[in-house]
Amino acid sequence: MEPLLRTGASMRPLGRSGPRPPAVRRSMACLMAGALFMLPSWGVAMKEIGGILLAVIVAGCRGTTAPTPAVSPPTGAVTVPITISGVVAEGLRPIAGAVVDNGYGAETGTITDANGAFQLPVPGHSVDPMRWVRASKAGYAQPCAAPFGNVPMNVQIVSLFALTGDPLPSPDGLRTVSGVVVQMTNGGVQQPVANAWVDFEPDPAAVDDWPAAVTFSDAMGRFSLCALPMDAVRIGATNDSRTAYAVVTVSPGQNNISVILR
Repeated sequence: MEPLLRTGASMRPLGRSGPRPPAVRRSMACLMAGALFMLPSWGVAMKEIGGILLAVIVAGCRGTTAPTPAVSPPTGAVTVPITISGVVAEGLRPIAGAVVDNGYGAETGTITDANGAFQLPVPGHSVDPMRWVRASKAGYAQPCAAPFGNVPMNVQIVSLFALTGDPLPSPDGLRTVSGVVVQMTNGGVQQPVANAWVDFEPDPAAVDDWPAAVTFSDAMGRFSLCALPMDAVRIGATNDSRTAYAVVTVSPGQNNISVILR
């Protein structure tokens, strides 16, 4: 699936021909306060920073004085721009020319250098307390998700010819989801689907289908994804011709599933 280009809105300063009565100035301030929160290019972090000033303006719009609220970022969420670094490799072999990204949109990706190294700027907001990095290159898959923290990353990808449906190990605190992809025949029989795309989609609200891990089923329809969260996860799949699809929510503690394409 091709990334969607998302662009922010632009803001032009309002002209002013002369002094305005206090009531008019207050009305304009109220409108500007609402407009600022409507601008997607400000982002969540900017809204939080501006929340103190705008709260005072809104209080003035209501004719009351409100105390300045304390601004607390969501627990575990990234609230300041950061740059993550690391290497993309298959085993110990660095992979040059791999695309590394952490979501759809402009300025969310970079490319590894000759040593497989990358530096990826990350926006200062998040819908998910756990953030992910994906690496992709023709002829490879990334079956194990790669959550990022404050240390250099080692994002592992696997040659397609080396993929198997055997369950893959996961680090402590994360889990593996394995299973089989099948499709119903005209006779009502479940037939294994080889070479099906299977992915982990970290957005729990299904607003964004960006995959943080991708693999392909083997000749028997088997697949395995690893390093997934312990809570409920979304697994998406489609056949090689992209004519049948499925999305499955896997409950906590469930590690083996059947994905039925329809």
